[in-house]
Amino acid sequence: GKYIALTFDDGPSGYTPDILKILKDKGAKATFYNLGSQEANYGKYAKQLVEDGHELASHTNAHQYLPNLDANALRAEISSAADALEGAAGVRPQMIRAPYGAFTSTEWGRAGDIISCNVLWNIDTLDWKRPGADAIKAAVLNNAFSGAIVLMHDGGGNRQQDVEALGLFLPRRCESVRLPALPTR
Repeated sequence: GKYIALTFDDGPSGYTPDILKILKDKGAKATFYNLGSQEANYGKYAKQLVEDGHELASHTNAHQYLPNLDANALRAEISSAADALEGAAGVRPQMIRAPYGAFTSTEWGRAGDIISCNVLWNIDTLDWKRPGADAIKAAVLNNAFSGAIVLMHDGGGNRQQDVEALGLFLPRRCESVRLPALPTR
């Protein structure tokens, strides 16, 4: 069968519990790229997603365009997010997804010692445009291939369509593959 990686950006938020419930009901696992700035209000959901067996990763602290930051600001943006995520969930992620995917060799040179990888995506559901749950479902299913990384969002706005779409495209019971854990610090 095809194995795809579900990823959610910009959370946690008030939509995260609904997404976690669907994932649990379907037996699916996902990676959540959380913003450090969201942990003050929604940190309990970061803790819950880790307890539910999902992967917690960083989407930086405040969703800035990282190539615009100088070295100190870049390191602070990454480190403050890691601090917030660790404080909320008890794990310190080294895996990030740079906002807009923007992470060049310059950023690697400035911060490569404090992160393990920057994970992009190859199926963009364009869910942030709110095209409807059916369009989000179609984006996933029409483009799925084994090893695909699907970009969705559980924060950053109204994510009800993501919640609905997830229920539409996940099979009744998923077979989750537990990937080897990436090193944490």
